[in-house]
Amino acid sequence: MRRVFWKFFLVVWLSLTATWIGIFGLDVLFDLLPPKRDRYDVLAQMSLDTAANILSIKGLEAATVFADAVAKGTNAMAIRITPLSEQETCLSEVGQLYTRTAAYRGDCYRISAPPFQGNLFSEYFVQFLPWFAAVICSLSSAYWLARQLIRPVEELRRGLRSLAEGVFSYRIECYSKRRQDEISSLAEDFNVTANRLQELQDSQKRLFHDVSHELRSPLSRLQAATGVLRKNPARLDAMLARMDTETERLDLLVEEILTLARLSTTDRPLERQTIDILDLANDIIDDASFEAQGRGITVRLEGVRSFVARVDGELIYRAIENVVRNAIKYTVDGSTVTLRAATVDGALHLCVSDRGPGVSPSALNSIFEPFLRLAQQTPAPGHGLGLAITKRAVERHGGSVRAAVNSDGGLDVTLILHAF
Repeated sequence: MRRVFWKFFLVVWLSLTATWIGIFGLDVLFDLLPPKRDRYDVLAQMSLDTAANILSIKGLEAATVFADAVAKGTNAMAIRITPLSEQETCLSEVGQLYTRTAAYRGDCYRISAPPFQGNLFSEYFVQFLPWFAAVICSLSSAYWLARQLIRPVEELRRGLRSLAEGVFSYRIECYSKRRQDEISSLAEDFNVTANRLQELQDSQKRLFHDVSHELRSPLSRLQAATGVLRKNPARLDAMLARMDTETERLDLLVEEILTLARLSTTDRPLERQTIDILDLANDIIDDASFEAQGRGITVRLEGVRSFVARVDGELIYRAIENVVRNAIKYTVDGSTVTLRAATVDGALHLCVSDRGPGVSPSALNSIFEPFLRLAQQTPAPGHGLGLAITKRAVERHGGSVRAAVNSDGGLDVTLILHAF
């Protein structure tokens, strides 16, 4: 988009065009309508010449009547008629601007009008009016341009300063609705960035809280076991077994947290290798079926049997295994967990379906958050990191993960992976 460029270009071009049109128009207008001083001088000369002609032809009385009429007319002017004592003066005052002389029956008269009584403003206003209009027009356009550009820049500056200070709640709301140009797009991008930073900050705080909670539980059980062992040394074997179990859980939790942390950064390159993803799925099914047979659960693969891609085998194995084990964990006893594999536009769509309690549609996107435990889910072992690791592992490979409620009320989790 180049809307700001064209907006500023049109404003400057239109203001300059309007200025020159105004100057030209006013110049033409005032050529037709002379300045006030010039009009007064012309009127004075015409009135004086007429009065002199009337006096020389019809006499003093007629000239006085004309002078009174001029004094009471639209363009009032006080014409004075005074007699002169000598005839020679009639010849010496010929050609004066505001004075005329006329003779009637041997008498000489001076006919005069007052000079133009104007100030500097009234004399030069007409000459400077076009340039004054040009200055006003240029100032108006410059003010508009400065306001349009500087005000949103100031808003952005305050927003960036708030981000630098760690305040991610600042939003720019006054431009996106009223204008559709590069500046509004920049404001929207700022708001998106601020939202993302706030989400990351909230997620980090929640992650610290959840990690501390999850670590506290096995540590508390270890402390309880050591306390029981001190009071009752005869239960050494039972307490050691309990401590080994809690240590294994603690080790697994730390491993999952480290895996999630590594997947959260893009600095670590993927160790890609060419493998068949569905071979990994079959290995996972074999292990999961052995563990699920005690509950009468069957795990099977349907659809395509091969999909070769360049991926990080360990991460993809963990991603698929987490989804399959999550499905086995929540599906009802005696049911079937189905993996349906299909290729769509060169990408593998691997859907894992169970017949568990499912989740509400509003919580489908939340199940991929770390340490999430939904209220409607039955209590089950684990830390709530499996699906979060799956989502981030698949996204690191340029794929995506989505969840949906199936027709049996269970959960469908679909992994979409590309070949390269």
